[in-house]
Amino acid sequence: MTASELIYEIETDILKIIARMLGTGKIGTLEWQVTKLSQIGSLDKQARDMIMARIREVRNLAVDEVVKKVFDRLEINERRYKEAVKAGRLQDVLPITVDPSIRNILTAWENSARSGINLTMQTLLDNCGEVYRDTITRTTAETILGVKSGRQAIRETMREWAAQGVPSIVDRAGRQWTTEAYANAVIRTNTYRVVKETTEMRMDEYGVDLAEVSWHAASRVTHYDYQGQIYSRSGRDEVYPPLSDTGYGEAAGLMGVNCTHYLIPFVPGISVKQEGLDISKEENERLYKQSQEQRRLEREIRAAKREAAVFKSGNDDAGYKEAMQLVRDRQATMREFIDESGRTRRYDREQIEV
Repeated sequence: MTASELIYEIETDILKIIARMLGTGKIGTLEWQVTKLSQIGSLDKQARDMIMARIREVRNLAVDEVVKKVFDRLEINERRYKEAVKAGRLQDVLPITVDPSIRNILTAWENSARSGINLTMQTLLDNCGEVYRDTITRTTAETILGVKSGRQAIRETMREWAAQGVPSIVDRAGRQWTTEAYANAVIRTNTYRVVKETTEMRMDEYGVDLAEVSWHAASRVTHYDYQGQIYSRSGRDEVYPPLSDTGYGEAAGLMGVNCTHYLIPFVPGISVKQEGLDISKEENERLYKQSQEQRRLEREIRAAKREAAVFKSGNDDAGYKEAMQLVRDRQATMREFIDESGRTRRYDREQIEV
């Protein structure tokens, strides 16, 4: 389980608590409204206890994810360094496991990660009351006005919250992120940043200027032409173009936002270029679009399962049956997509306990 998946699970458990608390009494009456609003302290305590019991696990998962990916990438590069050292082209340096420069970069990330997770989880706790009060207010108003029955009103409001999640962070652009989406973005972005920093630092230690860009299928369309190419980090090599030509490190450039490419050291006369993928630019674009479509379908299945879990917790049998039918419908759509595309289904990305 990843840190963002665990956060999604915690968020789901909080929504289940809300559904369970609000699913009793004569739903939608003024008496129900007063009673439920008086119980917000109980919600806060239950949510706080749940978060405090698991926040250390979330932090550890976040740190472990980044550290593992960093060392996985560094170890790939070490093979090339060792070949050049053995050939007498490079001077050996400290192993990655004891290199203090790598440890300093990772320590800074770990401290930042812990602070970020703490903020994310505190915001989740602060905002679960918003979901609770909004559900009470909307349910009461729609019931009193005769627009819907109490059960229908609470079901539709909780369905919306189950789909969009507890509101969490508002970024500088004014966009509101769910807790899971924000945590996932932070972890992913920092993973790329730390991989980039440690890779560059290691190349500096060995004195390597040239870098080869990794290959992978379904790459971002605008990055396809960079794959397998060799660039000069300094931009001063007479044979190879400057790495800056790729927009390296910029948001939309190589190793920018959501880019999973990485740099591999290249020592002329020693290093052997990777074998490129036998895939056209058009085929790469098709695979990229398929990968994005699969992730969308996975999110929709998971959202339907969360909806079912919330209704089950709130003893809403009709809502639960509707949600489970939605789960089956979306799973059928996924099966059709897998059959047509030939892709591998990732059941782990669809999982949530119902």
